Amino acid sequence: MTRGHQNEPIEDYLDELLSCLRLPPRATRRLLGECEDHLRQAADLGEQRGLARADAERAAIRAFGPASHVAAAAGTERRTSPATLCRLSAWSLLTLSGTALTAIGLSGAVAAVFVAIAGRHFVGALPQTYPASVCRYFLAVHRGASSCSGAATLENSSDAVALRLLAGACGGLLLAVAVATRRFLHADVSVRRMWNGASAAVATVTFLVAGAWLTATAADIAIQHGSGGVGWYVSGGIVSLIGAGAAGFITWRSVRALRPWAHVTLAQS
Repeated sequence: MTRGHQNEPIEDYLDELLSCLRLPPRATRRLLGECEDHLRQAADLGEQRGLARADAERAAIRAFGPASHVAAAAGTERRTSPATLCRLSAWSLLTLSGTALTAIGLSGAVAAVFVAIAGRHFVGALPQTYPASVCRYFLAVHRGASSCSGAATLENSSDAVALRLLAGACGGLLLAVAVATRRFLHADVSVRRMWNGASAAVATVTFLVAGAWLTATAADIAIQHGSGGVGWYVSGGIVSLIGAGAAGFITWRSVRALRPWAHVTLAQS
């Protein structure tokens, strides 16, 4: 506790109460105002009975109860309903699915750039063998190819662009639905922010794991087989790592915003 607050017990109590509350901003302001009014009125009565101001404030605080108990009771009264949690869960799943599909679409755009710059071999020449039936299908679709591997390269490079872009379009549609339905969540600001932070944390871990695996696979193929098919994995790895960085930044901002009173506790430590 700082020296400037030694003779202001009510101010110290309100600071402690603020650090314990887990309420939306509006509810936090109202509760603090109500508590302050009650405490100061009780302290005024104690002062009228002959107590010194600081002693009157301490007596009012003792009668009011510990800040942690007041904060816990207020949080219990405003506990999020199961229906709201279900809406938030569904919306988060919708947003995460749309984000994942959009990222796949972006990787298709990167693959298209690789095809234009480095050629189809870099993206589609995956180091794998194909059954005879699959080879016949590839050769039937790509009649200009002279071998199964050549037809597979054309097929894989085309799929890496077309199918991923299609997935990205579906992801954009899901995100549009998520934006349009956000207003129907009917959840407190702090609850939505906490849920957004949790969803962003899930996205961060998922993108980071996917990016690491795709990048490692691309490096392994390059070492063992050369450049053929490396672009298939690198295109996804680039987008995944960028997505991990963006989701991590959103997570940090969301979690940081959950504790706007951090300066209070730091000032008193």
